[in-house]
Amino acid sequence: MMLFPAFLFCFIASKLAICFACIPTQYVEVEVLVTPTTTLAPVCSVCTSIYEKTDCPIDPPTGFYDYSTDYCYSATQVGGVELTRGKLPDGYGDENTCYIDVACPSPTTAAYTRPDGVTTTYSGNLVATCSELTGVWQFREASNDPITNAVCRGST
Repeated sequence: MMLFPAFLFCFIASKLAICFACIPTQYVEVEVLVTPTTTLAPVCSVCTSIYEKTDCPIDPPTGFYDYSTDYCYSATQVGGVELTRGKLPDGYGDENTCYIDVACPSPTTAAYTRPDGVTTTYSGNLVATCSELTGVWQFREASNDPITNAVCRGST
């Protein structure tokens, strides 16, 4: 009689061992957290903004008795001057082109200064381009003349 319980114990123990050894593989759902990346637009590093009013330090007239004959709008006064890198909206340029496109508010007009110091006015938008390869700014509407400064200029 002793044999039977011992046999039964071994049989049960061996079945349990088999049961413990044969746990089926479970499907485990793994959550992978992916941090979104933002691709930043390339910035202009060689070409720095040339929109400045250093050659025209007088602010626009503020009152009836302000008899300034020549004045310029700051970048803030024209709504900001954003330096953009890449092709212009009309397709001009390439990935190394930097540009500004400023609509000079009335009654001002676009004015640009060439390297020889001559300042010229232009009645359309102030669009200037620069190559990051050379760092030379050009006034786009005027046969791509090299320029050193651009501003919205007015006179009273």
